Amino acid sequence: MTAAWCLSGDGTPEPGAVEVRARPLGDTEGWALDGVARYVQAAQNASVLLVVATGPDGSVCQVLVPRPERRSVRADTDRSRRDASLRRGPLRGVTVPAANLLAGGQDTVDHCISLATVLQSAESVGAAELMFEATVDYLKKRVQFGRTIGSFQAIKHRLADLVLQVEAMRVAAHYAALAFGDGLDDAAEAVATAGSYVDDTFACICGEALQLHGGIGFTWEHDVHLFTRRAKVNQVLYGDGAWHRERLVRLIEHTGGGLTTWT
Repeated sequence: MTAAWCLSGDGTPEPGAVEVRARPLGDTEGWALDGVARYVQAAQNASVLLVVATGPDGSVCQVLVPRPERRSVRADTDRSRRDASLRRGPLRGVTVPAANLLAGGQDTVDHCISLATVLQSAESVGAAELMFEATVDYLKKRVQFGRTIGSFQAIKHRLADLVLQVEAMRVAAHYAALAFGDGLDDAAEAVATAGSYVDDTFACICGEALQLHGGIGFTWEHDVHLFTRRAKVNQVLYGDGAWHRERLVRLIEHTGGGLTTWT
């Protein structure tokens, strides 16, 4: 059984963005749902939906719902990935038994957001590495003024900067995965750090790769646009860089941590 996660109405992790409402049924033990969930990944292949909803008291909960037949599957910016919109039609009047209401509330949702951030960071690192390697390979073949353009010093400087960015992405994603998987004390900070840096840097690397590929990079036939589209979607999916940075600041303030000044 495969579940698709229905996080919110606009795909962001803010509790206020959750648009699905859950209310208890009066005569029977169960729940009725009504609302909208958008940017649901892999909904067309899922057996069930894990729907984040708000209860009558405003608290956040998660409910298992059989996948409805009516759903809008579309390809937006990222042409290599399909997402679905579950509008009021599919979720209006849906009823589920009380056992389908999962325990945990906002803490469980936060845990799922952290897990999604770690997995997406790993994906972005792998894609950035592949994009960088493809760019280097192209620069070794493209000849201008009788020389391969990869031999120009200005190009070497840009590639050196990209290497540093890819390595920093890998370190951030790797430690976030280790800290989250092992339940370390600084796991939340590590995940927020990865979320605030990795996807934004992936988008930056794709932008540089597009420029370094020159005219061919702007064509539909080259794969650069596929990586760039994925990077732009990853930047905002499950919280953008600004959201994760704000989360990191709050975590540091909560734990009483601070920045070290070196002299």
